[in-house]
Amino acid sequence: MKRKAHVHTVFGAALISTTLMYVVMALSCALYFGAKANASINLNWASFRYGYSPAEALPLWGSLLNMAVIIFPALDTFSVYPLIAITLGSSLEYIVKKMSLAAG
Repeated sequence: MKRKAHVHTVFGAALISTTLMYVVMALSCALYFGAKANASINLNWASFRYGYSPAEALPLWGSLLNMAVIIFPALDTFSVYPLIAITLGSSLEYIVKKMSLAAG
């Protein structure tokens, strides 16, 4: 980044905007689903009808969107797997080195 003085501003704006988006989504889900909300909020979309009655067939776009919302957390795990693996590997390496030095 050429202007390092702006890093704090950019990071702060990104953090605040992300926090606000999550708060708005959380409040929307809490208000809509209420006490019957599942602990994993994405599972509520399995039966979400987009205003269609249960007697009507849900359009293809609705079924596809429901499926995308339901499986997103599982797919998102693949993107953080390398970070988890690197952190775990570094921690294990540190522990093994510390134990070998202590055994000495």
